[in-house]
Amino acid sequence: MLPTSTGQRFEIRERLGSGSFGIVYEAFDHYRNRSVALKVLERASADAVARFKREFRNLAEVRHPNLASLYELLVVGEQWILSMELVRGMELLEHLAIAELQNSLVKLRTPADLEKTLKLRRTPKKSGVSPVYINHVRETFQQLAVAITVLHEHGIVHRDIKPSNIMITPEGRVVLLDFGLAVAIAADDSLDRKTVVGTPGYMSPEQISASAPSAASDWYAFGVLLFQALTGRMPFVAPTPLDILQLQLHGEPARASHAVPTLPGDLASLADDCINRDPEARPADAEVLHRLGVRRRDASRIRRNRARRPDYVGRGREVRTLRSWIAAARHGAPRLILLHGSPGSGKSALLDLLLNQIRAGSDALIVSGRCQAWESVRFNAVDSVVDSLARELRREPQPEVDRMINRAMAVTQLFPAMIPARSADIGEETITVPPKGDRLIAKAVGELRAILSAAAGQRSILIVLDDAQWGDYQSAQILLRLLQSDKVTLLLSYRTEDWRTSLLLQALLGSELPTREFLLRDLSRTMTAQLVKSSTGRRNQRLASAVFRQTRGNPALIEMAVDAIVDDPKNQRSLLARAASLRMERLSASAQQLFRFLLARDGPIDDALAAKALELFESDEPLRTLRRERLIRVRKTGDLQEIDVYHPRIREALAPRAATRKSRIPLAAEMCRIAAIDFSAAES
Repeated sequence: MLPTSTGQRFEIRERLGSGSFGIVYEAFDHYRNRSVALKVLERASADAVARFKREFRNLAEVRHPNLASLYELLVVGEQWILSMELVRGMELLEHLAIAELQNSLVKLRTPADLEKTLKLRRTPKKSGVSPVYINHVRETFQQLAVAITVLHEHGIVHRDIKPSNIMITPEGRVVLLDFGLAVAIAADDSLDRKTVVGTPGYMSPEQISASAPSAASDWYAFGVLLFQALTGRMPFVAPTPLDILQLQLHGEPARASHAVPTLPGDLASLADDCINRDPEARPADAEVLHRLGVRRRDASRIRRNRARRPDYVGRGREVRTLRSWIAAARHGAPRLILLHGSPGSGKSALLDLLLNQIRAGSDALIVSGRCQAWESVRFNAVDSVVDSLARELRREPQPEVDRMINRAMAVTQLFPAMIPARSADIGEETITVPPKGDRLIAKAVGELRAILSAAAGQRSILIVLDDAQWGDYQSAQILLRLLQSDKVTLLLSYRTEDWRTSLLLQALLGSELPTREFLLRDLSRTMTAQLVKSSTGRRNQRLASAVFRQTRGNPALIEMAVDAIVDDPKNQRSLLARAASLRMERLSASAQQLFRFLLARDGPIDDALAAKALELFESDEPLRTLRRERLIRVRKTGDLQEIDVYHPRIREALAPRAATRKSRIPLAAEMCRIAAIDFSAAES
């Protein structure tokens, strides 16, 4: 059945199929003026909604030709919808079968024969597979291996690699789809504990045993697919899926070379090695690429963010101050705490360090969330906090809290993540269906406050919200009501310059609620020198001074400067310009074009206007990749989305005259000047 309510934005055209937890439709997005695939969640159970969100958040900013791009997570009416790239083509095995069928019917022809009538083979083809088919398999699995490697470089395992999740476009592009079971490798997520997820025949033995996810599990499925493509059969054949699972756990798979003796040894051995029962014995990412002959691929640095250091340089005073404020809130001090700073000042890293210390030194109930730039979800700020609470309750179930949730009707209606997995016996108690509108919200807030209080017991409650500048107005109203409890302290982190355009921050700051405000400043010259030393291993005062002079101690800009130092250790000039140039070399032409356009502006510009001015057919890829590379930042006010250069000092380093202009240049002249910008010649 087609979605009953997708608003005026999407025009549903046809049903394409079903994926993990959802039905997929082809639709036209009138807002973005493009055809998309819409994945609509079938049942809004707590686990289904949690996985739906996880699917989007894991892959929201990942962009690669061999991975289907995810655009937006939306709630339209009562339906959870995921908007993604529409990929047209054939499934993997169907594509390979047709390719071999064509080869078996038509004689190989020289270029001189191209104008002649096709000649069909008169004799049956000999047993085995043709060299043309083998080359086709090799090229196809090279692309698939790159797609899997890119996922792993983002710290993600797919867990459901199978023929129906791999599409081949008419141009021969291999696209990996359906990330409904994808999960972060290092995540401590209770959602899938003791749960077997995957597809019989393709899931690895450790998946069958419900072990922790690993990259080796994806290579097992890859090996099964390669074995199937080479031999025309599965490694394990049995009457029922359960029998297949037993064989995967305890049996020895057939060898590809035994099934088809004429197979190339490198491909046959790769398939056999990937299907090894022992995950440690399977080849890793780099080895698979090497054995497939993938010598050169997109050199973009996949994971921009380095692992955050537990001893974050130069932030001891800030952590001590925030901890003292949080502790004082229990005794009547302001319970709304604001942490803000410039882009790249290290707010998220500071929050990580702060929360780790609070968990180690107190018994407070901590629920933390993060607002997302690419989500259109009701109560988006509170929604992420409720997700955190639901995870906490799954990790440490409490019978009294479970009974309370079973009786809660309003909060589960607004936040499906709180829907209990199984209903408790409520006996003869009468349940009243909650009203709608404002009365529903008020009822939900009361239930949520009671659940938080019951889960905390005698402990205090700390709600932490990162990237609060993207929160909506409705979330502010709920958070203000939660703050009516003496046990609740709210800590918000946001970019300083965005508070004027943030609906959530405007509502909270306009409430006249007593607050404490902490401006996170950039690092001092001494702290910058320490960070440069820890990042490069070099203790050079002249180098540290150059980095501080060009970055003014901004941690994100220091990271960029370190990239330039590593690339050319002897050159200390134009560090930000060279670092930006290095990052731009790895990006698409459209991303480079958009970045140069922003450099010549005086400030933020509507993303749709930028795409129109540059005549970009597709603006999603450049936006996501530039944001991931920390070259641009996004600002949202309601439905309006603006973009700008990530930090003013990047603009100053690359286009100093653009940063001091007092008036805008006409568009034609501006574009001419953009084309003339030379990164390598820019001075700091």
